[in-house]
Amino acid sequence: MDWRIARRFKIRLESHAGEAPALEAEAYPVERKVSLNRQLLDLAWPSLVENLLQTMLGVVDLMMVGRLGPDAIAGVGLATQVMNVLLVTFMGLSVGNTALVARFVGAQRKDQAQRVAKQSLVLGGTVSIVVAAFGFLFSKDVISLMGGSPQVSEQGGSFLRIISTFSLVMALGLIASGTLRGSGDTRTPMLVTGFINFVNIGLDYVLIYSANLAFLPWG
Repeated sequence: MDWRIARRFKIRLESHAGEAPALEAEAYPVERKVSLNRQLLDLAWPSLVENLLQTMLGVVDLMMVGRLGPDAIAGVGLATQVMNVLLVTFMGLSVGNTALVARFVGAQRKDQAQRVAKQSLVLGGTVSIVVAAFGFLFSKDVISLMGGSPQVSEQGGSFLRIISTFSLVMALGLIASGTLRGSGDTRTPMLVTGFINFVNIGLDYVLIYSANLAFLPWG
């Protein structure tokens, strides 16, 4: 009788031992799914806020010039459309840079990730220099070709000349943000874009509403 009881007890232990991994296997995907969703949310919401802040730059510019009259609003609106095309170009470079950097960082090949980031910065800087030179020389003509009146072309051309001159900063900033996102850091680009918004508001106020000062001819 003793050996029969021991045999039954052994069979029960083996059956329970076989069920344990199944229970553990069922619980593991749920835990991993929750962790993955949390990681996706942590990476996604700073990028969402950053894109909203990027959009706010153009909105603030239009709000600031709204009191200067319809010609100023039309000129800034046309110039902003031109810069949106350039922004899409720089964002395309940034997305490609982000994908390659993320690939090499995930493969533990940080030297290749650094090489991609440097090459992207050089390419973006080269394109932005060409854009800055073209915008500085032909900004008024571009607004005129888009259907702007002489008054609109004058004011819109001045605005386009200024922002195209600083397209190098925009290009390098977008590519640097893409590099950080590719390495898993999405909060730093968000904070930098927020700081840029504060700077943009201050410069808009000074350059637009202080036009009567002799040392601020750009207003």
